[in-house]
Amino acid sequence: LSQKETFISDRGLTDVIAYSYTLAEKGRVTYEFVEDQLRQLREFTTENPDIIYFYFPIEFPVVGDGVRSTDEHFRIVVDRYIKRILEAVGIRYVEVRGTVEERVKIVEGIIQNIKQFQVAQDNALNNCRKCDIH
Repeated sequence: LSQKETFISDRGLTDVIAYSYTLAEKGRVTYEFVEDQLRQLREFTTENPDIIYFYFPIEFPVVGDGVRSTDEHFRIVVDRYIKRILEAVGIRYVEVRGTVEERVKIVEGIIQNIKQFQVAQDNALNNCRKCDIH
């Protein structure tokens, strides 16, 4: 992705690592494997400091969709791992709470503010170039 592109994902390395921790607890993967994933996440966030991570805490009952686990305890364990990973790696995150509709509005508002900031920043840089100011 170029620096001008915006990329939005509803899943990321934090989820993968959280699930990997649960597998490591059961002996299905090694903790070294999980630590390697953490190292990769640290490198990625260091190389991409402008990442905005939205953390959505558990506020609704789990819904069985045939794909995700409906085990509430497992869900809580994974959520705790996600929060620990964010803090351990030092990822800046925005905790988003509320109804689904409120969460959407919050995220849309933050993204709109970022876009406006980027436009203002680009305009300021272009004005500096016109004046030959560096």
